[in-house]
Amino acid sequence: MSKDNLSRRTVLKRSSAMLGAIGISSGVVSAEEFSDTESNGHSTSVEISVGAGNSGMSKSERDDYIERMRDRYNDLVVQGIPRKTDDNSSNDDISIKQENPTQVDGALVGSWDEHLEVTDSFGTVVVESDHLVDEYKTDVVNSSGERYYLYNYWVSGQSRDYWDWTGNLWNMYNHVKFRNSELKRYKPNGDIKRNGQKVSVSVGVSAGSGGYGGSAAIGTEFYLNQDTVRPHPSRTSFGSDEFAAQWIGDYEGTQGFNGVAATARPDGESRDLNIKYYIKGGKYKKG
Repeated sequence: MSKDNLSRRTVLKRSSAMLGAIGISSGVVSAEEFSDTESNGHSTSVEISVGAGNSGMSKSERDDYIERMRDRYNDLVVQGIPRKTDDNSSNDDISIKQENPTQVDGALVGSWDEHLEVTDSFGTVVVESDHLVDEYKTDVVNSSGERYYLYNYWVSGQSRDYWDWTGNLWNMYNHVKFRNSELKRYKPNGDIKRNGQKVSVSVGVSAGSGGYGGSAAIGTEFYLNQDTVRPHPSRTSFGSDEFAAQWIGDYEGTQGFNGVAATARPDGESRDLNIKYYIKGGKYKKG
């Protein structure tokens, strides 16, 4: 957004409206008011609790999801969604590799998605986003008997354009609180600002002395059209075992991005996650 466009922004006050419940167990949807500044614009979020009985989409549902995302956004954006689901499947666009496996690992064991929309008081969509968190079980177990899991965070958002105004993206993130796992590594681990350039993110784990299963890694790439991708400063901490991959900026168009993480939890123990998806944006008047 240019300085000239910034000077033409109008104050668009909208009453807040609580969105209806979305069909996800334990889901909570919240909404805020429109405002004339990016510091307190309108946002929408969904928060879900994920336990042993909730593995999200099936593999066929996930395949359909990828095609829907390709139609909604573009080929480049969906490259950040792993196609690989186990050691016998193809590995398109993302690297999830395993050395010296003793069983099938690098296997997709959970996949949770959400679609979010920010609307004005007339119900017109201003900005929208799609969010996905994938959980991969590895064959790597450390000397403490903890198994490693790899996570891919994927987000894509876009603004809507109308004859008299346009939407602008301001903030998007995926956040996971690992309630019974120890967060070991995550990327991005700092601010990334590479407008119009490719960004790579990857993490790896190894069994180490006394463990077994070799090593595992997850990595992917995305194009950062504008602004900043980073770990959310108040939602990322090794101490509290949580990580949020966040994009912040002021952008008209489509932006996709990824984060990756590795955790460990006692072998045989079920997942216990809290996932939050978030988008924030606003309207700018044309002319």
